[in-house]
This record gives sequence, C-alpha cells and structure tokens, in this order.
Amino acid sequence: MEKKTDISKAGKTDIGKLKSLSVQYRIDKKGNVCFYNPSCDEIPLTLFFKIMEALTNIEKAWNERKEPDIRTLASDSLTIKLKKI
Repeated sequence: MEKKTDISKAGKTDIGKLKSLSVQYRIDKKGNVCFYNPSCDEIPLTLFFKIMEALTNIEKAWNERKEPDIRTLASDSLTIKLKKI
C-alpha cells in the first residue's frame, strides 16, 4: 500500500512528484469568460476530462449571468457574499 505524503511537509525528493496543470482564460468586453489551451504534465485521461467538464460548467454559469458588467469582474472574484440563515 502506497504511503500518502503531506504536500506541506514534502522534502526536496518529493517535490519532483508534483505535476502542474495550466489553463489560460480570457474575458471579453461583454464580460464573458473563455477557458482555452489547457496543458499539463502526465495526467490520467479520466481526470483530465473531469477537469475540462468542470471548467465548461464554470464557463457556462459565468456567461449566463444576467447583464455581466466588466467593471465588476475584479470585485466579483475577490468578494464572498454570505447569506444569513
């Protein structure tokens, strides 16, 4: 059975096991987002498709917002709105 390593305690030898995933995006003048050009090191195909599916869902939800405003995009990404129960 393989022993899992805590990333925060990873030593120099364990750091080589980390993989990277990069996804570029752009936001147009209407405030719509588009994710493109995903690139990664070795990744299982099923995991890659799950990540792409999640990005597609995020893109769709973002772009279906009513009256997106480019001026609020920066504040949207930095603000967490809490609802009182």
